Amino acid sequence: MKTKRVQRVVGAMSCLAFCLQAGCSFMEPATQTITILASDPAAEISVDVRPVGRGTAVVNLPRKRSHTVVAQVDERAASATIDRRVSTMGMLDLVGGFVLLVPWIGVLAPGFWTLDPESVIVTLPPPTEKSSRSR
Repeated sequence: MKTKRVQRVVGAMSCLAFCLQAGCSFMEPATQTITILASDPAAEISVDVRPVGRGTAVVNLPRKRSHTVVAQVDERAASATIDRRVSTMGMLDLVGGFVLLVPWIGVLAPGFWTLDPESVIVTLPPPTEKSSRSR
């Protein structure tokens, strides 16, 4: 009799834990805001070959993959990489997974990842004499 009651309590607590802690990463948005600044305000900025602005851009990027940033003015260009890494919420899911197993499903959520860095400065090479004359 006492064993059945303990089983019910453990079962109820497990259900509650599943509902409340079904992976912290699911609480994070699928995108992350990234600020991009080019050293030349006239530079055209692209992320993953998609134009996003000139000089400075604030973009929301998917967390699930890395991204390539390119800034270009005439023939001068520079690039930077925004990498993904496990987020703080993802770490909580991993640690919680060892205790309850349920948070392991958070590994499947976009919030498991974070993009790094959140602010990117793309430094273009200085203009050459040839490019200065062509303007």
